[in-house]
Amino acid sequence: MKTLGKRSISIARAMLIVAGVAMVAASPRFLVDAFRFVSDTTVYAPGYTEAGFESVRLGMKRAEVLSRLGPPLKTRREAGSVVLSYSGTRVDSSYWMRIIVIGPDEKVAEVVADWYQD
Repeated sequence: MKTLGKRSISIARAMLIVAGVAMVAASPRFLVDAFRFVSDTTVYAPGYTEAGFESVRLGMKRAEVLSRLGPPLKTRREAGSVVLSYSGTRVDSSYWMRIIVIGPDEKVAEVVADWYQD
């Protein structure tokens, strides 16, 4: 009889854990995050690697950036600088990007891996 009592408690705990996990899994935030993870739509430049991007340092010459990462997905001019875009992902009204800003002196002025809102 005591064994049955302990077994009932274990089953009850297991049922509570399963119910808790089901509640978390059914929450809208969890479902949205899970969907984003499964349906990652990030586009990267052909030569892009995380290691290469993380190795870029301020003051590095543009030619060295291109030798490490290859050509960017997009290049645009902005206030005397050149912005090299190496990845992009649209999620709802946000955009995830990895960019390198080359200053007028042809050296890295900024390295950005961040979200921005539309």
